[in-house]
Amino acid sequence: MQRPDTEIIRRILSKAKKATLPHPDSFKNTKKNVEVALTLPLISLTDHFFNSSPICDWYYDDFLTQGGRDQEVAEPVFDEFVFHYKDKIQFGMEDYQIHGPGKLTETIVWAMFSDVDKDTYDYDVDEPPDDMDVDEYEEQVFKNCRIKFLSICFYCPSENIDLCTWQGFVGFKVDKYAQLNPTGRQTIHCQPTEETQEYWGDAISGINVLAAGIFERAQILWLYAKYGDKHIVEVVPTKTKTKNKAKKKSSLHKNRPWTTASGPHILFLDRMPATQKEGTGTHASPKPHRRRGHWKTLSHPRYRHHPQYQQKIYVKPSFVGPRQTTYEGNIYRLVQPLEERLS
Repeated sequence: MQRPDTEIIRRILSKAKKATLPHPDSFKNTKKNVEVALTLPLISLTDHFFNSSPICDWYYDDFLTQGGRDQEVAEPVFDEFVFHYKDKIQFGMEDYQIHGPGKLTETIVWAMFSDVDKDTYDYDVDEPPDDMDVDEYEEQVFKNCRIKFLSICFYCPSENIDLCTWQGFVGFKVDKYAQLNPTGRQTIHCQPTEETQEYWGDAISGINVLAAGIFERAQILWLYAKYGDKHIVEVVPTKTKTKNKAKKKSSLHKNRPWTTASGPHILFLDRMPATQKEGTGTHASPKPHRRRGHWKTLSHPRYRHHPQYQQKIYVKPSFVGPRQTTYEGNIYRLVQPLEERLS
């Protein structure tokens, strides 16, 4: 399975080779970032613009219409991963090659989310309140903010805009006790690196909005993984296919590192692929598939002692059938959200 982010990786590596003054530091870690990224799970959603994709439609037309759910935050399925997608983005800035504020511009985004070591991080954390221990406060900040180091590369093909970059910390804002907002949508805070601030200058605020939007879209993915009608499946080549790929390594592949990437490709599927035909007997095993989650009201008298009697509860999605299958030289493996793994 060819990596769908090959084209932008080509651009990134080419830009890294040509990085010259006045902003050489903006691409100084690019090659290393790509090497790490090729070992991480890849979520690539380029069939639709994200803001008009089935996942985004589900979030706004289904999930948020349940009421009182806009503040909800789902645990990430992957701590570190690469998110590749296309979107129509309003940059809101007048300079740096973007033609006029407010225009929706087709943009290809490649973003790597990395863990942050809380002992060595350089993320600005407010002073804790007087009645809270410093270590306890910082622990809560990292737990609730979901702080990640974000490395972004993007370009706008329709506007012939060259590859641009942004690096920095990103996470949810919390109150003085390091708690998330209990009502209303969560606010996202971005802290670009010094090199990124120098690179963008006066336009940095507009690109910070882009970084916050990428973080927000990742949260929508995790909510969809938990509540949506499709499930996350990771795809990796079989051992035989991996061995054959290893034999092909050469000096040519050093210039094309994506051909030997080891990170799994992540798909959203409603069922596992199958080579066999469906059974026709009354006891035929069903194809592996996801049973949708749904809301139900506990109105039956047998629930009268339940604390949520006469209220709506959410019945979590479930998966029916084997959780792993091999198809056309690749292993498809079901990935469960953290909440499902713990339940």
